[in-house]
Amino acid sequence: MFRQGATFADSPWAIVNRANEEVIGCVGYHPPANSNIPIADNEVEVSYWVARPFWNQGICTEAFH
Repeated sequence: MFRQGATFADSPWAIVNRANEEVIGCVGYHPPANSNIPIADNEVEVSYWVARPFWNQGICTEAFH
């Protein structure tokens, strides 16, 4: 379901539709040094984007587990 970007830290992961291998969104995280919000050293900022037809299906919930 997920395809990793070029590097592990601070990079997006593609969310791929299992049925047809189509990219339907992305998830990512940013360590404190690269975060847009003030966070503790032991936290990360997470972000996501999912195409509208796939909203409300638990996709991001699954991604962040």
